Amino acid sequence: MKLSAPRIRDGLTETTDIDRYILSATQDDITISDLHFKNAVPESKEIFGLPFERVILENCRFDQRALERISFCDAVFIRCDLSNCRLDDGYFNRCIFSSCRLTGAAFTGNIIKDVKFENCVLNYSAWENCKFSPVRCEYCDFSSAEITDSSFKAFSPCECRFSGTSFFRTPLSGINFTDSELTGIKVSDSFRELKGAIVSPAQALELATLLGITIK
Repeated sequence: MKLSAPRIRDGLTETTDIDRYILSATQDDITISDLHFKNAVPESKEIFGLPFERVILENCRFDQRALERISFCDAVFIRCDLSNCRLDDGYFNRCIFSSCRLTGAAFTGNIIKDVKFENCVLNYSAWENCKFSPVRCEYCDFSSAEITDSSFKAFSPCECRFSGTSFFRTPLSGINFTDSELTGIKVSDSFRELKGAIVSPAQALELATLLGITIK
């Protein structure tokens, strides 16, 4: 799967003072752009409607914050903590999340386009009414995550963990899970989410238990 990479120039201005730029963008209705935020922790627990463009966020902490109607275009997140964040109606385009923690993060109504997650922890995260197109995940942990009423248009997992993951009313057609762990997943009573999913023989045996089938 080919993704469009973030378009970020070299030599971005490095800063820890993210609050200064959040305040300025809020007051003057401007875009936060061309900056490298390092070791930044915003004081505000609620950040609304701000656009970020061509930014790097490294070792930043947004845990337990509300980031609503936030957009990130051409952004790289490195070792950031977004655990238990609430991200409603967000937009992510040409982004990379590398070695980030998103445990318990709640994404509702997000558009996630040309985004790569690598070596990220996303256990207990919740994704509702989200659109993924296209998205690549490598070596990520989605254990006990809930992906509900969402749509995948080109979603490619590589050696990811989907243990106890819920895909309720989220079609999995065309998604190749063969090199990932797929155990104890949850779907609707009709099992329609599984139609067209690509799985290994061992995974097919696991999924057969959902259907009440015993294979001897």
